[in-house]
Amino acid sequence: MSQVHGGNVWELARRQRLPLEEIIDFSANINPIGISAKAEAAIRDNIDKVVHYPDPDCLELRRAIADHHKIHVKDIIVGNGTAQLIYLLTQVLGPKSVLIPSPTFSEYEIVAVKAGAKVIFPRIREKEEFRLKIDRLIPRLKRDQIVFVCNPNNPTGQLTPKPELLKLVREAERRKATIVLDEVFIDFLLNEEEQTLIREATKYPNLIVLRSFTKLFALPGLRVGYAIAQRKVVKELLLHQEPWSVNHLGQMAAIEAFRDRQHIRRTKKFVNKEGNWMLKQLMEIGNLTPYKSCTNFILCRLKNISSTQLRKALLHKGILIRDCSSFRCLNDRFIRLAVKRRSENLCLIKALKEIAG
Repeated sequence: MSQVHGGNVWELARRQRLPLEEIIDFSANINPIGISAKAEAAIRDNIDKVVHYPDPDCLELRRAIADHHKIHVKDIIVGNGTAQLIYLLTQVLGPKSVLIPSPTFSEYEIVAVKAGAKVIFPRIREKEEFRLKIDRLIPRLKRDQIVFVCNPNNPTGQLTPKPELLKLVREAERRKATIVLDEVFIDFLLNEEEQTLIREATKYPNLIVLRSFTKLFALPGLRVGYAIAQRKVVKELLLHQEPWSVNHLGQMAAIEAFRDRQHIRRTKKFVNKEGNWMLKQLMEIGNLTPYKSCTNFILCRLKNISSTQLRKALLHKGILIRDCSSFRCLNDRFIRLAVKRRSENLCLIKALKEIAG
């Protein structure tokens, strides 16, 4: 399986001979407001420190994360984005099989195949509005198995309620399976604290929660992510992690991003309001069916044009979208659109009406 992700503005810039600032990227689900001013200042203020090796323990950043989530610093491991942590934990756990409810983030499958594990893909059904059914997963749980659950799920935007996930975690613990809960998009929820399983991850030996500074904090280019788990699990992961995984600027920017609570609150409110507006606009396009989403992107089904054709047509207008044909259990009738600023969203809606309307 090839690695296909959104956000490759560099390829579009080269192909269309456009400057980056003229490209509207709806393929990457990054905070439309952008980077926190405090995080940006931290990058500038620490540029002279790049002549030194970064802190290999990321201790100051782990303390900031611990303070933010009200957990202990020993329950946290920081990595070069969540992708590195997914590879690391799969290597350390050495699963015999991997359960991946699909469609979902493709990196889980790639990592599982590289680990030599048997991969099982329970289908998340469109006729059920892409809602994950926990009761269908439980009978498939096995010893020495990893179950990847993305919540909210990428690319469907659906949230599995916390009580349902806890049911899965408890049953997986009984059957000696590990749940890897990817919460990289949960930051955008207004009720994030009610839905996250971060504190539960410090208690259950078979639960690992992933978080990222890529999405809400808009730091994809610095590659910073972290995982929360029981201390003995974190200790084992740290023993196998590559040294100096996170650069100094990434650590400093992430610390200030966490401390900028005003920026976080503003982002949540903006995405919630603009996402609802965008959903209504998309629903008015006759040949397109959008699915309700609780986060900063919207999955859409196309009726009269393929995702490949639409993507190519939009590229000529300097607009980049995520063609979802590469997602397992989807096809070339699905696209994913990030929620951006109103002026950018208006450009997209206008272009969609012209091409697919």
